Amino acid sequence: MATSSLPGRITITVSTASGASCTIAALASGRVDQLHGAIERVLKIPTCVQNLIIACEGGSREIKSHELLSRLPLESCQNHLTVFNSWPKDPEETVEKLKSASRSPTARTAAAVARCLTFEDSYVQAAALQALSWMGKEVWDRSRQPRVSPFSPAMGSSLGSCGADAGVINSEPVHDRMFVIFVSHQWLGATHPDPRGEQLAVLRQSLTGIIEGSLHVEGDMISLIKGRPTLQLPDAIRKEIQHGFLFLDWFAIPQITARHEGVNEAVTRSNAALAVQSIPAYVEASNVFVALVPELPHMTRGTRCNYPSWLSRGWCRAELYCHLLSNKPDTSVIVIHSAMEAEYMFPLDWQHNTVAEGDFTVESDRAIVVKLSEMAVDSKIRHLGAKGPTAFYRFYVAYRAKLLGRPCLPWDLVGFLENFRFPSFQDAISDKIMNGALCAVIAGDAQMLSRLIQRRADVNYRVSGLSDLGFYDSQTLLMVAAKSHQSAEVLSTLLELRADVNARDRSGLNSAFYARSAQQVKVLVEAKADIHSICSPLGLAPLTGVASSADTGTVAALLEAMCDPNPEPSGAGYGPLHGVAGFARQSNRFSASKARLLLASRADINMQARPTGKFRLITLAARAHTGLLGFGSGSISARRVAALPGITPLGTAAMLGDGELAQLFLEFGAQVLENDRGRFGGAQRPGPLALHALYIYRAATRSIFSSASEMTKSVKARMPSVPWKRRPKKKAATMIVDSTPERSSPIPRSSTGSSQPLSPGVLPRAALPLGQIFRSMLHWRRRADHELERIQAKIDDMWLHEMMLGCDTELFETVRK
Repeated sequence: MATSSLPGRITITVSTASGASCTIAALASGRVDQLHGAIERVLKIPTCVQNLIIACEGGSREIKSHELLSRLPLESCQNHLTVFNSWPKDPEETVEKLKSASRSPTARTAAAVARCLTFEDSYVQAAALQALSWMGKEVWDRSRQPRVSPFSPAMGSSLGSCGADAGVINSEPVHDRMFVIFVSHQWLGATHPDPRGEQLAVLRQSLTGIIEGSLHVEGDMISLIKGRPTLQLPDAIRKEIQHGFLFLDWFAIPQITARHEGVNEAVTRSNAALAVQSIPAYVEASNVFVALVPELPHMTRGTRCNYPSWLSRGWCRAELYCHLLSNKPDTSVIVIHSAMEAEYMFPLDWQHNTVAEGDFTVESDRAIVVKLSEMAVDSKIRHLGAKGPTAFYRFYVAYRAKLLGRPCLPWDLVGFLENFRFPSFQDAISDKIMNGALCAVIAGDAQMLSRLIQRRADVNYRVSGLSDLGFYDSQTLLMVAAKSHQSAEVLSTLLELRADVNARDRSGLNSAFYARSAQQVKVLVEAKADIHSICSPLGLAPLTGVASSADTGTVAALLEAMCDPNPEPSGAGYGPLHGVAGFARQSNRFSASKARLLLASRADINMQARPTGKFRLITLAARAHTGLLGFGSGSISARRVAALPGITPLGTAAMLGDGELAQLFLEFGAQVLENDRGRFGGAQRPGPLALHALYIYRAATRSIFSSASEMTKSVKARMPSVPWKRRPKKKAATMIVDSTPERSSPIPRSSTGSSQPLSPGVLPRAALPLGQIFRSMLHWRRRADHELERIQAKIDDMWLHEMMLGCDTELFETVRK
């Protein structure tokens, strides 16, 4: 090897094909990668596209970054190397270089990455698009100028890019001035996204409701029950939506024929395929993410398209992951179930539906999308590592393998402390929010968990500060292990180290309530977990919790352990079949099979919910709330709670619009029973307002039909076997209507037959139900709008939170007055 003036150093000349050259002094014992920085500074060639060639006696060959300079035949070529500005020929190697390039964003690197968009391999194209997106995002986080465009040159022209390099955009790009609403949805046909316009009608009506304030985006029911702070759509966002821009794939992406069934986007090589693969970049640029998931039939396959079916699609999951794992301040997801029902997504819904396990029309798409999700997860971890919070950083590091659908591998001690950023082993034991034991549980590492607990980590540690991730305050490590779908080995390790198998969280729920697999149930039963007692104060049995959220095998395991499918009503007062129907959206793949299993075990199909104690008072408050405002107005959660007393599993399925489950209950002989509000028809007298979920759901929430007769005809056509009979009118309560135009509220007659109005607070036995009286007095709202708004705000803030924390007497005094 040639010598240099400095000991241990070697001088190497690097030249380009155009004749430019530079001289670099390098360590003789070092690797080739020490040359890259100098080449980029002097020759202006980004590291990711530096292809170094050495010409020796045996011919020219490419040298890799990891090779040692001491092993290269530099003397034969007089210490001269040639560098070409090119990407590797191997697509796999190119993708790896793209991933590394996204970590060091510069204008030159962005321009080099943009060249990959012209490559033949769409796998490389998709990786380049995602790399550009991450690069732009990280530069914006660091500095305001210059800023690197996260878009390709083709997209950049429409988003305000300028300059021939297509890598740098102006100081105020167009997409920064645009408020973008990204709408993710499932196609309803093979050749048309919405053949009848039903899906678009729901979107139009729901956005109108959000803008006008008549549609409230609410938190999911589980988070509300658990006392998580109420999520509300800010007024500023409502105003932005009014003047915002919509992204829908079927008009925002050209030549959408690549979406047709049977067409492989990785093979088509068309502009449409590239556009579809660029969807993650559009997700990154959006301000609001909306999942449009109304209950509608697929025109080609005849299957139901709804929230669970949307959540099962691989590309939909990819869109969702790119949004949730972005570094934007607000990564919440608005789920639109109907024109009058929208809620924020429950955190565990996306954590348990990974991209790798999604459904793809073309199987080869899976590898592309999994790569995109991997880049999204890694970018999220890097961002949280730099900006915090540390607890969230540790969560994503621990959960990374599960998010990517990979097996959980054990950590060595040094790697565990370094990757989770614990200064010492003692810090891993004593951290107050996300300690080492919790990290090991979420990572599924039983060996590290055992090592930490043996060094006096708290085996009954209770979670705090992770409600945004679906793990609520006061839940123990054993509960977290169960609800995060950890293996039975993790639960066994905790129990062997003396975890309290019957510990309760602040809702009174135990670990058996959170079981998510048959293997978990087996471990808990062997540890003598209490699987039979009611969990107070919520008043639900473990079987009810499992029926609500777990799979069929878990329900079967509890039934084999002799759990009662008809627990005594207490607290919230509903049973396992109610849980299946009420939470079918979260576990739709198993809802029908779970219902059949419970019915085969003689679960009472006509069981009526009977809330007791403070829960009864809560339902009365919700009933007053909906009565004052009308059952079709106000909070969706308030309506559900108001309808709870006396509701059956069939009524629950109908109220939530689950036609398949409602039909199943009818086939098993379910009776159409009134709840305590007198809704859903009379006992054993089926009527068009009571039986079919399609009727109730569309009539009450979407208003797709033009008249009641049209709705009735549709229901009768779908259910010809039902004995449709007109329900006889009740004669006990008669109404007289004041003929004065200004007063059109009906006045019930007294029990003596006189037409005098009833005294305040007096309700005769034959009078109408309380809810109907409230609805008949809507003129109160016109006369005292400010009072009703005050009461509504009071109830909205307090009623469901008090369900868990105790009854507030001021609330009910306000309603009573």
